[in-house]
Amino acid sequence: MANRNIRRKQKINTNYNKINEVEEMKLKDITIVICAIGIIVVLAYGLTILAKHIGLFDIRYIKPEVTAGTIDYENILAGTIFSKQEDEYYVMIGDFESEESVYIGAVGNIYKNKDGEKLPLYAVDLSEGLNKSITGDTSNPSAQSVKDLKINGHTLIKISGGRNVKYVEGDENIKVELGI
Repeated sequence: MANRNIRRKQKINTNYNKINEVEEMKLKDITIVICAIGIIVVLAYGLTILAKHIGLFDIRYIKPEVTAGTIDYENILAGTIFSKQEDEYYVMIGDFESEESVYIGAVGNIYKNKDGEKLPLYAVDLSEGLNKSITGDTSNPSAQSVKDLKINGHTLIKISGGRNVKYVEGDENIKVELGI
């Protein structure tokens, strides 16, 4: 019976030792897994930094420079022809995108760069969709509002006090009116 008790105690001790060994092995396994995950994360981070430094993530995008916006007060819409702030000014009207408009565009630029006292010169480009409403087969030189205004070709209108005081058609006549 004493042998039996000794064998039982040895069996219990053996089972206890096996449990301790299993727990130690689990602890070692968990430690190894955590270390492996940590090493993988560090390597992935390092490779990402290296790839970014080399330029592998560069998609050749160039960020545009931000500049202050400018408003072009010289090019106006047809609807504002009779309502500018100045008391007296010229409005040159034509399709400035066509090849025939190179000459009249140059005349306008020469006038704008001319020294001395001159009236402001605004331009209405008929090639823009919002300005097409004033084009017509025949012109209306006596128009006093945008509703009545019809343009046929290059035209220069002198506005004084919000009213049409002079209506000039044709490139040469416009050049003479502007004193060029």
